[in-house]
Amino acid sequence: MAKSFTQNMSWLHTWSGLFFGWLLVPIFITGSICVYWFEISVWARPENHVMREAEPAALVEFSEAYLKKTAPDSRFWKIGLPATNARDPILYLSWMDKQGKLARAQFNADGSGDPIRTDTIGGRFFVNFHYILNDLPRQKNSIGLLLVGAASIVFLAGVISGVVVHKRIFKDFFTFRPQAKSRQRTWLDAHNVLSVLPLPFHFLIVLTGMAYLCYAYIPSGIATLYKGSEPAFRVSADFSQDSELVDPAKATPGPIAPNLALALLHDRAVAGELRPEVMGYIVVRDPGRANAVVEMFGAHRQGIFITNSPRVAFDGVSGRVIRAMHARPPISETWDVIAGLHMAFFGGGLMRLLYLVSGVAGAVMMATGQLLFTIKRREQAVSPAAERFYAIVDRINVATMAGACFACIAHLWAIRLLPFEMAGRAAWEVNVFWFAWALAFLHAALRPPKAAWVEQLAATAVLCVFLPVLGYLVPNSGLLDMIARGDWKTAGVDLASLGCGLFIGWMALLLSGERLPRAARKSSLVGA
Repeated sequence: MAKSFTQNMSWLHTWSGLFFGWLLVPIFITGSICVYWFEISVWARPENHVMREAEPAALVEFSEAYLKKTAPDSRFWKIGLPATNARDPILYLSWMDKQGKLARAQFNADGSGDPIRTDTIGGRFFVNFHYILNDLPRQKNSIGLLLVGAASIVFLAGVISGVVVHKRIFKDFFTFRPQAKSRQRTWLDAHNVLSVLPLPFHFLIVLTGMAYLCYAYIPSGIATLYKGSEPAFRVSADFSQDSELVDPAKATPGPIAPNLALALLHDRAVAGELRPEVMGYIVVRDPGRANAVVEMFGAHRQGIFITNSPRVAFDGVSGRVIRAMHARPPISETWDVIAGLHMAFFGGGLMRLLYLVSGVAGAVMMATGQLLFTIKRREQAVSPAAERFYAIVDRINVATMAGACFACIAHLWAIRLLPFEMAGRAAWEVNVFWFAWALAFLHAALRPPKAAWVEQLAATAVLCVFLPVLGYLVPNSGLLDMIARGDWKTAGVDLASLGCGLFIGWMALLLSGERLPRAARKSSLVGA
């Protein structure tokens, strides 16, 4: 007898959700965290915690002097001013070295000229894991990118099939029964609530993520129109300054006129062509040569149109305006909207908080679905082989959900505890994440599932609660000190960790069965 459409959707929803859920839950967890990755990066650099920004013109003057001294023969300079991203107030300098590669340096934006010495990946690791599953460059990690893309497609299919399968889903949304005698009923209700309430967000966040990286998932367009050159595509579609380097033709040497100092051009651009914009980037092509070009980019605007800012280019010798652009191609505008929606570059702190809560809800929704599968199927197991399979599923559930949370907080502990002078410190911050996650898998394999759930969640809660204490071991990073000087950007990371620790600790207590009725303990969430 042929299966109905609903039965086929149920099969798709169940089995695709099981296997890809092991990947999607960590992706959602890290994606939720990386909404605040700029704040985490500032939190990870103690020398930034008491910094006050200098005037932009003074920073431009310092940058020009540094680049002239460090890379006088370079074909390309780039100055990233703090206004580029108010959430990450760092002065970024980059230049092309003699081997044709980009070299970089970072400085405090207080005008002191002090370099950023903390070797840390900060919150960037959460971003990298979220879309490529590690911290390797995307171009060298196509497998991770494709796995995340496949998981995203499965998630969208799961959202649609879930609505089809759960015919009473909207009715059940209003009948949440946390004290039901059947733990399966309680977790099904939780799954329904967390599916319906943030349903538009779940669909939007995954769809925009795939659309933003469409050129990487479907590279045939770049191969056809740009002869396989991704930098050429970025110049056309994204106005990417890093990709827009220099004309390979040989340049004629010739000094830039003294009255064309970058600080003066900066003031001209801000007062004239870019008004009322704040300067974001300055790009100098062929500095010190007769064909030098100085290009000024307005800072990113706050909103969905995150990079729709004007730019003006000056002749590096005469100071004549070569071109001024106040509009961008439609593809760039579209890409801005997609990026802004996916990365919460609009709405301020309240919108980022909403994204964080919705992302966590998505992770918990998938986690409850995984657990429902295990509870139901384990009770229906008819052979020793089936029982062994569901025992393995039980343990993988623990490691990919509670274990992923444990690994994330272990990464933040590594940022705080690793010696600042340690060689390869940033790499070791990432290594600690993988070691902690491997330990979670080992622990889940050796312990009964219920005990593993409680112990891993409890360990995560302890690490979250005590993370703010570690700030007193690091200069300028004590929680109360940061609050006293109004440094809520960095204090917020510690406060969020404290709040998460209390919530996860409550979950561990709940799952331990200490607060459940005796009948409920016998049909516990994950079994003994």
